[in-house]
Amino acid sequence: MFPCISGFISIPCLFYIIKRWETVCPYWLPLLVLLCETIVLIFGMINIIILVEGIRRSRNKSLSVEPIHETPSVLIIIPTCGEGTAVLQRTMDAILKIDYPPHLITAVITDDCKDDDLQDLILEEYPRIHYKRRGVIKGHAKAGNVNDTLFSLENKEYKYNGDLVLILDCDMAPYPLILKTLIPYLYKENKIHYGFVQSPQHFENIQGFDFLGQHYYFFYQVVLRAWNEFKLGVPCCGTNCLFRRDFLMKVGGFQTGSLTEDFKTSLEFHCQGIPTRYCPEILACGFAPLTLVDFFNQRCRWALGGLQIVFSSSFYKMKNLPFTHQWIYLFSGLSPIFSIFFLVLMICPLLSFYISSSFLCGLDNKTYFIYFTPYCLLYALMLIYLHKKLSLTTLITSVQETLFMVPMLLRVLLVFIFQSMGAHNIRWKTTPKDNPKAYQICTFYWLVPYILYISTTIACISFFYNSKGWLINTIWSLFMCFQMSPVLLYQIQQCLV
Repeated sequence: MFPCISGFISIPCLFYIIKRWETVCPYWLPLLVLLCETIVLIFGMINIIILVEGIRRSRNKSLSVEPIHETPSVLIIIPTCGEGTAVLQRTMDAILKIDYPPHLITAVITDDCKDDDLQDLILEEYPRIHYKRRGVIKGHAKAGNVNDTLFSLENKEYKYNGDLVLILDCDMAPYPLILKTLIPYLYKENKIHYGFVQSPQHFENIQGFDFLGQHYYFFYQVVLRAWNEFKLGVPCCGTNCLFRRDFLMKVGGFQTGSLTEDFKTSLEFHCQGIPTRYCPEILACGFAPLTLVDFFNQRCRWALGGLQIVFSSSFYKMKNLPFTHQWIYLFSGLSPIFSIFFLVLMICPLLSFYISSSFLCGLDNKTYFIYFTPYCLLYALMLIYLHKKLSLTTLITSVQETLFMVPMLLRVLLVFIFQSMGAHNIRWKTTPKDNPKAYQICTFYWLVPYILYISTTIACISFFYNSKGWLINTIWSLFMCFQMSPVLLYQIQQCLV
């Protein structure tokens, strides 16, 4: 299915897995470790093959955008819920500067929090922008808020006109050329062909070293570029996305039942065979979470939303998708479950210190390195290839993110299980920003798993240096600590700023 350049990685990976299974000891711990290791290696292998193949295709062809001979009208929807007037004012100022015929733009601030100050500001200073509060459609958070504007009627006609629909988060200030750049991406052979076009997110408030990878360079410059080369294209990322309105209406607007309504809406597009597209140009700028609490709250919502999609009726719609897109949605949605396998691999070297043995069990160190090193080298070369146009720091943060998200993903998985059992009072709530003490306590709770893991690793290396499997256990334990360190380093950096 995939050309040999990316498929090569499967050869050393399979050789290593086969050798491990041939020599594993028949005890529960080595078998558990090997099972988790096999799952992680195979899933990682498939994922990187898809990415490498997609990037190879993108680099072997020029990005074609055809000129168009019409100027469609555009409805810009900016959903908000208590973010405040300062954030919205910056976005509205940017909307008024968009280089596009003003009479073809209808901009709507759709407020889910009934902010009187925001309403007064828009009525007094932004007459070209509409202010709207929830009407007919109730609930469903951002998806319901957007749909309430999208389907809003007046005299049996749509109240807010637009052949196309641009969705912007309230903090995403668009650049003047956003519409003139995105609109041609929807066209093929001078006709609108694609259901939507997604462009990157960009953030202006990230200071210092980006330990947590919040610029998402790898995702927007590698992952989406790669996915774009397969038949149905990319998923929607919730903002900076331009939709063809009739296609969005066809799928029923933004899909409900998931915290990640953007991903679920994309799935509906793709299940109906509507192709989508990616524009790699940065066309809007917003704000990233600056505290550890806000960062983890955001990621928790994303992960929980992915689980809600996979464990819903949407899962059965995936069967008719191409393999690559089945993989995209399943791999993204099941990340909290994969965290269980990563947890086992993180803990097993520490347990091996205690029982004075190597978690490799029947495989000696020399044979292990002979079989595992080729896979590591080839995997590293693939990562370097994917990061060819990105910085070394982006490569490092891309590698680290796999493991430092494990404690958060495990917590999400537990919340999802309890909610599925009927404990609906368990929800993600952002700690009020005007309560510094509560923020400090929440930050400490998030830091506890990282402090415990790194301190336990140091203690094991120090006190069990004469154990039988000390060398291999130490190498893997230090590597895991390196993977877990960004969260602590980020918090230290925030305290010093």
